[in-house]
Amino acid sequence: MPLSIKDLSAATGVKAADIVKKLFMKGLPATVNSAIDSESAQEIMLDYNIELEVVEAKSAEQQVVQRFADRARTDERPRVPVVTILGHVDHGKT
Repeated sequence: MPLSIKDLSAATGVKAADIVKKLFMKGLPATVNSAIDSESAQEIMLDYNIELEVVEAKSAEQQVVQRFADRARTDERPRVPVVTILGHVDHGKT
């Protein structure tokens, strides 16, 4: 999962310029807005004695499915069907 250097900096408190410098030293040219993979981010954070755990964000569909699965069922009894009988309906057309 790609991670921007700006987001990595905000999450860890390490200056973005320092992260970019480390990437240049490893031969990876990057800017603050560049995206790096999670493995590279973990390697760089180990240089700062920070153990980084990257958790993938859930999509909107996954969140809805999870909320639906987690909700408590209030009444599991089958409901009685509602039956109506209608007579002739006058539509007002002549």
